[in-house]
Amino acid sequence: MPYPPISFLVLVLTTRCNLKCGYCYNGDLPPQDMDPLVLTAAFEVAAKGQGPLKVQMTGGEPTLVPELIVAVAEKALKLARPYRLSLQTNATLLDRSLVKTLKKLNVAVGVSLDGPPAVNEALRGQTRAVLAGLSALDEELWPFTTTSVVSAANCQALDQLPLLLGSRPAAVGLGLDLLVAKGRGLALKAPDPQSLANGVGQLGAALDFINARRRTPLRLREERFLAQAALGPKAFCAACEGESLAVTPTGQVYPCGQTAFNEDLALGSIFKGPIKAKPLVGLSLSGPNCQACFLKGRCPGECPSRLYLNQGLEPFLACAMYQALARRLLPKSPK
Repeated sequence: MPYPPISFLVLVLTTRCNLKCGYCYNGDLPPQDMDPLVLTAAFEVAAKGQGPLKVQMTGGEPTLVPELIVAVAEKALKLARPYRLSLQTNATLLDRSLVKTLKKLNVAVGVSLDGPPAVNEALRGQTRAVLAGLSALDEELWPFTTTSVVSAANCQALDQLPLLLGSRPAAVGLGLDLLVAKGRGLALKAPDPQSLANGVGQLGAALDFINARRRTPLRLREERFLAQAALGPKAFCAACEGESLAVTPTGQVYPCGQTAFNEDLALGSIFKGPIKAKPLVGLSLSGPNCQACFLKGRCPGECPSRLYLNQGLEPFLACAMYQALARRLLPKSPK
């Protein structure tokens, strides 16, 4: 049985990484780069769909295999559907030569950055190399966004991210990923709802300060989610609708990148087709306070893989985050 049409394809180009992040969801996997046959099979699945396709390259650290990045771009060119390529990287290996290649291939760049230098160094390491990578992007004026994994260790330092990015001409936005209890992430503590709300509120104030002084504003992804939700009900992501696949170097398939290597969520092989249904479809944020929430009917919801993986933990951190953002953006919101 073939895989159904998809709108989002995640390619785990390698399990190798040059960092050892304190919360790495993949933990310590055997080093493996994506087999070219796996890449070919993944694009055969992607070619069957219609409409726009998002292709995200991730790892491990995908810039360890630049030849595979080029191979992905070459295969995407042959698709008979519109597509967008993106790369999620730790930026430590970015130099002007590689950035020029990404720019030529029209690969959007997302950088994992968990806070100001001292915080990022404690959580991820090699921060000096990360900042050098950001400078390479600036020098080529190739836009990038950052994504921060939010834990108790950095939620009170989120407001320093706009200050760090504000003077960088290529920086265009940032996003927040709440901690997932997976891999080494099991050892890191999630923030409590009030600390998260305070941190997000301070981040918003810092963004306002910086954006008043920038020609091009830095956009917070979660504010965009709020704006989209206000227009009407919308699935949180492609995985909610069963339209997303993540493919590992060996060809194993999962619902999304965050669920990769979770064997209880494995869908099967890219060569043989699915062995189970869409496990994340139907998972949504809901609880006893939803009916009375001032965001009812315009709530962005929550990542289904995070809901699945964080079962038994505080389920409503997303509520604290979006409520804090809404109170800042919507003056008449309850305090």
